[in-house]
Amino acid sequence: MRRLLLAALGLSLVFSVAGGVAWNYVSQPPADFTAPKRFEVAQGEPLKQTLIHLREQGFIQSADMVYLYARLRGPTVLRPGVYKLEPGAPKDLLAKMARGDVDARRITVPEGANLRRIAGLLTAKQLDGHLYGQDAVVTAERQKRFPFLADLPAGRTLEGYLFPDTYDVAGEGERGFIDRQLTRFSELMLPAWQARPTPWPYSLDQTVNMASIVELEAQQPTERPVIAGVFWQRLLIRMPLGSDPTVEYALQRHQDAKGLTYKDVAVASPYNTYKYPGLPPTPIANPGLASFKATLQPTQTGYLYFVAKGDGSHVFTKSFAEHLQAGAAIRRSR
Repeated sequence: MRRLLLAALGLSLVFSVAGGVAWNYVSQPPADFTAPKRFEVAQGEPLKQTLIHLREQGFIQSADMVYLYARLRGPTVLRPGVYKLEPGAPKDLLAKMARGDVDARRITVPEGANLRRIAGLLTAKQLDGHLYGQDAVVTAERQKRFPFLADLPAGRTLEGYLFPDTYDVAGEGERGFIDRQLTRFSELMLPAWQARPTPWPYSLDQTVNMASIVELEAQQPTERPVIAGVFWQRLLIRMPLGSDPTVEYALQRHQDAKGLTYKDVAVASPYNTYKYPGLPPTPIANPGLASFKATLQPTQTGYLYFVAKGDGSHVFTKSFAEHLQAGAAIRRSR
């Protein structure tokens, strides 16, 4: 009995000493941890592996000592997610991640924003816009989760399917944000697609592609179906779409107040719908629900041309001669 008591006391002393040593490592941050940084706890990752990542990224001094502390005093389970970790005691960082106090950012993606612009919005919120841009592609795993992507080639950009909305990005990180956008597309766009007129001669991807052009061309809600009708008619008679936003997408810049130049509209890009007939290779932006519905329900007018008046509206005409006259009249009125 006495031997058992002595052994227990000895073991207690060992744990006490070990706990004391570990305490030194969990009560003070590394000297170079002086500014807030983001850290991701991966789903299903063992505690020891997470602590190794924390040490590698400069949040703690010793993965072994912090692990010992966690085993003795807890917590031993951290919740997955992306955290904003402030300089402080490692034990406090563990407590934050055990509670699941993930970093939340509100991101508003406007209708018609393209992938490049969305990446910039994330960067402005201290998220990794570069990672977002790299990961916004079709993968086999995403095709399983989102069957509407099944007909798209693996590795193709998700441009057009990253639904514009306001999101609170909290914990899931950039990759999770992409999947949330695809989920919103599934929830809002697919019901409209399923209610499309029959017969409908175009695929979902062709329709999203056209909707992205309509989104950027139409500034007045009432003009969306009219503009959609113009472009579908042009496509039907194999007339080049001649859409400025597709050229801007090719050039990766917006036109200035003087408009596109002859050099601009001669650019050798498959996205240049002045030079190459048909739809561009992929959507050029991420359309909203209203533009998608207008694309599915175009107004049949016989118009083949339209020119901007400068106030967000357009003058629509049926012949090229009328188009030139409308443009000249608008220039004279300015």
